[in-house]
Amino acid sequence: MLLLPLMIVGGGATAAPVAPMVVTSGGLCICHAPIYVGIAKGIFEKHGLNLRVLRVASGFEGLTAVQTGSAHVADAVMAVVAQAAAQGVQVKAVLMANGDATGKVPTDNYFAIIARRGSGVREGRLEDLKGKKIGLPRGTIAHQYFFYAAQAKGLDPTRDVTIQHVTPADLPSALQSGSVDAIVAWEPIPLQALSMISDAVTVYRGGNHIQYLFQRWMSPRYVATNPGTVKKFVVAFAEAAQYARMNPDETTDILMRDFRGLSRDTVRRSLGFLTFDMRVSKATLEAVKQGFEFAVRVGALKQAPSFEEMTDLRFLTQVLKEYPQFFRDLPPIPENLRL
Repeated sequence: MLLLPLMIVGGGATAAPVAPMVVTSGGLCICHAPIYVGIAKGIFEKHGLNLRVLRVASGFEGLTAVQTGSAHVADAVMAVVAQAAAQGVQVKAVLMANGDATGKVPTDNYFAIIARRGSGVREGRLEDLKGKKIGLPRGTIAHQYFFYAAQAKGLDPTRDVTIQHVTPADLPSALQSGSVDAIVAWEPIPLQALSMISDAVTVYRGGNHIQYLFQRWMSPRYVATNPGTVKKFVVAFAEAAQYARMNPDETTDILMRDFRGLSRDTVRRSLGFLTFDMRVSKATLEAVKQGFEFAVRVGALKQAPSFEEMTDLRFLTQVLKEYPQFFRDLPPIPENLRL
């Protein structure tokens, strides 16, 4: 069964919301767990926010929602936003929603390449994809993951395969119909494909080729005119992220209410690949640099911006100092990676 995208969902009613806020949840991704947990557990409400979720198809669509005023906060990776910025979209990252500041966690285990038996692609043999048609959402971090994983296995990711753009929700059915030979995606889509296609196999997972780093974005104007609300969001997100890290089983139960068509096992396993580490280190900067490099090399971006141009982390810096309890469960950042 496919996931059914929803339009807008929200938590319990609050009698006098201090600040209504709409945040996007794109790409059918379990990575947005802190948002759903924060709503379900009343964390955002406790910090003075009445949060609502706008489900969108992708990070690109989420950024458009912020640009048009349909949402206050978008979800997207840095390389996607750099592409959107080149088209005139103006946003700033206010926090890291997932990443690895320690440089030790293979966060790209969240990505997998799935094919079907009989397609000539063997389990564990990424090099078998040469000459094949690969379905993935073009220009996204799934594309970035494939780009560097393929390179590491001796494939030219722009010449040795044919890339076919497929939206995240359509990837399992594209593989099932045979319109592509393999798909590349973030969880829970690979696990979903494995469960719905009897002859599907995992060609490759992870490999530590990229860092799965993504951010939450706001318009510079909104940040400038609502600094108190922005800080409330960052504080509440930090608390919700920690709750999701420390309570994966309860987080799974919460996500099951909004991500329809998934088994509990699929949701729980997907969560196991995520870190929800909001901290920034030299490893973060290297991950951003690689994302920009990818966008330039595939022709989606002419020139890479700087990390500083794309971010406004004043609030995250304040929260890290003022609320250290929300980060104490995370491993320390090595001295050589601290900024």
